[in-house]
Amino acid sequence: MNIIILDIHPLEDGRIQRHIKYLLEKKIKVYRIHYNYTDKTIKTGPFSLFGEVGYIRNIFLFGNKKINTFLFLILCQTFLFYKDCIKILKKISINENEKIIIHIHDPQLLPLGEYLKTRYSRNIQLVYDRHEIYEVLNNYLELIFGFPNFFEKRINKKEISGVVIISDLYYQSTKNIFPYSNILSISNFPSIKNYDLDKIKDKYEKFNEDSIINMVYIGGLSKKIDRDIDLLLEVFFKILETCNNVKVILGGKDLDPSLLPMINDLSQKYPKRFEYLGYVPYSITNEITQKAHIGFNFIKPESEYWVKISSNKINEYLICGTIPIVRADVENYMEIQNVAIIFGRNESKELILNTLLKLVSNPELMKSYMKEGHKIGMKNTWESIADRYLLLYEYVSK
Repeated sequence: MNIIILDIHPLEDGRIQRHIKYLLEKKIKVYRIHYNYTDKTIKTGPFSLFGEVGYIRNIFLFGNKKINTFLFLILCQTFLFYKDCIKILKKISINENEKIIIHIHDPQLLPLGEYLKTRYSRNIQLVYDRHEIYEVLNNYLELIFGFPNFFEKRINKKEISGVVIISDLYYQSTKNIFPYSNILSISNFPSIKNYDLDKIKDKYEKFNEDSIINMVYIGGLSKKIDRDIDLLLEVFFKILETCNNVKVILGGKDLDPSLLPMINDLSQKYPKRFEYLGYVPYSITNEITQKAHIGFNFIKPESEYWVKISSNKINEYLICGTIPIVRADVENYMEIQNVAIIFGRNESKELILNTLLKLVSNPELMKSYMKEGHKIGMKNTWESIADRYLLLYEYVSK
């Protein structure tokens, strides 16, 4: 069996990397064709991160990201795009006479997958990995994500043999869209291989009233989608002003320019206790997170994308023994309510701040949260669910 991964995600996307490494560990031949129209630092040509046979295809790397996106959305539906992909398949020595599963990680590449199955080789089966709950996106978010609903609707659904979803909660809504497909959920759980479990245990076992409390948020910093970065910075201001034993690390990409004055202000007022890192590679993010005691994930209450989720960010915090401070609709609320602080959509800013201040003033409670949260995190790992990929591949290969 040959697996071809098609994607436009960042090269170091955690879900795709876990997917590739798992397949390689199972001695499955993996190919990856990565389309790039955002990162000017990478070049077109062969590449490999873990031993897969990969090829990067740069397209429309102009200065304006919105223009690049718009042009790509047009190009990816054209015959020229399909022909170019076939040339790439020949360059990486794909044998169209062998059994092939094309695993598509982005809806914009569904038309390409359909073309390859119907025109290139009937030995191909298509599997589509839905990283988001696209059916709840409003028109503005559809623009941000690249009109996912448009691409899902325009293809022949009978050509999609399997669909991967991030939660069982969305099985029926996905089945309504892809009625002919085998559907299986694979949550965004972290891999235990990415962390030093001894250091994590040592962190919370040695934590006491004299410990410095490390807080962290590394993730999207754009105000255009669903993260409440304004609230996050307000919390940082208040906690650093009130508690001298707190250090904060902030990092991520797509920083909204309007936030820069607040970040500069934090850096100037608390140069030894606040650090803004900008973009942080995934491996470094893991190192920072496992050293942290508290981690944040705030969703805007007005967000149209307020849906019940199994957040990869929350799962990463738990496995790291890092206390999640969350405003979101969390899928496994009952499981983690005693090891995380979870706020609802209408909870006030004052309540969030006051609750956090009470937490940091109670080291015994923090220690308990970290220890018990780590236990839960160790149950919800990538290793516990990764075999579902092979199960789905068996279904679609019959």
